[in-house]
Amino acid sequence: MEPPLVSVHIITYNQASYIADALEGALRQETDFGVEILVGEDCSTDGTRERVLNYQRRYPGQIRVITSEQNVGTHANSRRVAEACRGKYLALCEGDDYWTDPHKLQKQVDFLETHSEYSLCCHDVDIIFDGVPEVPRTHRYLEFAGETFSFEDVVLGHFIPTLSIVCWREPAVRLPDWFTECISGDIPLELLLLDKGLGYYMHERMGTKRDNPGSVSLKPGRAAVAKASFLQMYKRMDSYLEGRHRGVLHWKIARLSLHLASQHLKAERLAPFFKHTLESLRYDRTAIYDAARRRLAPRRQ
Repeated sequence: MEPPLVSVHIITYNQASYIADALEGALRQETDFGVEILVGEDCSTDGTRERVLNYQRRYPGQIRVITSEQNVGTHANSRRVAEACRGKYLALCEGDDYWTDPHKLQKQVDFLETHSEYSLCCHDVDIIFDGVPEVPRTHRYLEFAGETFSFEDVVLGHFIPTLSIVCWREPAVRLPDWFTECISGDIPLELLLLDKGLGYYMHERMGTKRDNPGSVSLKPGRAAVAKASFLQMYKRMDSYLEGRHRGVLHWKIARLSLHLASQHLKAERLAPFFKHTLESLRYDRTAIYDAARRRLAPRRQ
């Protein structure tokens, strides 16, 4: 039997209240090609495993569950699912999100199959808040104004909802060792894909992102370490890509360094303040000039 064209990649941990929506959204897809659904269940304690195994029993030809006897963590769970996928394309959906358009996969795969220069396709999503206060608009995904985008566009500002991604499988399983140390897996994955091809943004709302108390992005204390983690990720990305996209990566590294320098100065930690300030100058000195202009602009009005 021929392998499916698309593998739906779902990871879940303690999402018993939500996982059915993710699975039903995948099962409802209407396509003229083969689709398999792989679920990485990471030793949940709330009954999630029982629910996904029940779905596997009901749909044995469509759903495969990958699990273990101990929790392996988000990145390792995602990687083992990707490595088990057989499709030419991966369609990503985390266990607390879901798809709402039954033709989503058909639309995205039709595009990718006829535009070989594109490595990923994404789309608009809705965001709902379940059990958490609605956060400022800066947390919402920004809708990309155009259609085609590049590596540089995503470094300048992240706008891709993970649940909307359909991408080439091969780059998604050939990940560098440092990938598992990143606080977020979606952005480095997107950049590694965009190093291989362009991205395409469909301006259709075909899924829903659910913010809830279990959302990784809302974990207490995450924001405090995120900037430092992203700084290390962009440095490693710069080295790994051997000079490709160096201009925009150095621009990003300089601005993250300057942001950390500002935080250390406010806390009166002078040694790390000077360290990150010098690092910003070393990578792209325009970051300090731009920051100074923004600070002085109101005074001139």
